Amino acid sequence: MDDYVSRVMEACGLPKYYKSRYPHEFSGGQRQRICIARALALNPDFIVCDEPVSALDVSIQAQVINLLRDLQREYGLTYLFISHDLSVVEHISDTLGVMYLGNIVEFAETEMLFSRPLHPYTRALLSAIPVPDPDYKMDRILLKGSIPSPTKPPNGCKFHTRCEECMDICTRVAPDFREIEPGHYCACHLYGGADTMSGVSAAHMPWYSDRASRREEGKMRLSRGEMRSVIAGALGASLLVALVFAGVFAGFILFLEMIVFK
Repeated sequence: MDDYVSRVMEACGLPKYYKSRYPHEFSGGQRQRICIARALALNPDFIVCDEPVSALDVSIQAQVINLLRDLQREYGLTYLFISHDLSVVEHISDTLGVMYLGNIVEFAETEMLFSRPLHPYTRALLSAIPVPDPDYKMDRILLKGSIPSPTKPPNGCKFHTRCEECMDICTRVAPDFREIEPGHYCACHLYGGADTMSGVSAAHMPWYSDRASRREEGKMRLSRGEMRSVIAGALGASLLVALVFAGVFAGFILFLEMIVFK
């Protein structure tokens, strides 16, 4: 057992002599590696990563993300990555779901979702990604109002109280979560029976085209693996984790009537 623990620790970048240290002697990045090692020790196929790089500085975030990628390739792992950090999610995930008040409002391959966001909430989130240039003025979409109570959500679309594109139907009828274009799902009345190509593409927004050009300059692209990500608030993340584990215990995870993990 001692040798096995040492091998798992070393796989996560932790020297085996760390076994004799006390918790207060570890840095934030080391503690995160320990959490990963604890999960890896069970020899899993599927790992839920709930905010794995939160409260870490950028350099440590990069180390943890690279570690997760290395472990994914070596052990054939599948991750469900829950995070508020869009800039991190963009680089590590293959598919991405956006949650609002406990519900997934948009789901697509990450590249598709970033280049062509459909839901107004997704557009607002993408517009908030910072650009590392003090002279650049962000063209942010500011959401008005406050998040409704999860115990007493509004009628109709849960986002309508903060949506600038709210229509009368939004206040009365909850939109169906359906496929708007191949592989791209969204819950929004803006796309009910309309030409899907009439939606606003992020590529046509000034903040996106400028950010995209800056991002391509010297950007390191990580190799693709089995990585799923969800942008979620605290309630949405907790609910999602509960649902995921319910699916895992049943032998599979069912999403949009498709088996995504078995």
